[in-house]
Amino acid sequence: MGGRHLIKDKNDIDIFAKYMTLPLCNINEVNRIAVEYGSRGIVRGHIACFDGFGQPGCWQDFACLFGIEKLIYNTFDDPEWVHTFLAVLMDRKVHFIRSLKGAMYDILELGGGDASTTVISPGIFDEL
Repeated sequence: MGGRHLIKDKNDIDIFAKYMTLPLCNINEVNRIAVEYGSRGIVRGHIACFDGFGQPGCWQDFACLFGIEKLIYNTFDDPEWVHTFLAVLMDRKVHFIRSLKGAMYDILELGGGDASTTVISPGIFDEL
């Protein structure tokens, strides 16, 4: 299972940080859809991290990129690396958030199933 994840080695963070794309919100498309739906529904999105893939939260992105079991172990074995990678993911999300000005979203999702206390301990949840 570990071979399927994009991040296989801790040094991959450097490659990831340097080469992964930084998405921007397509405000015109979001607003076109918002106008089309009007009051018949809501326009829901999430805070993207990079083009082509991305989960609503930094922890969820990390879990999908590295594997949740390895990620949990590394919160104890190498917490500095976990915090560093989460900061890289958060910077990408902040970049996207800055591009949202004027987008007519009704709701933006942040989170993810691997960030729930049914997967990780309350202590890891509170810290990260």
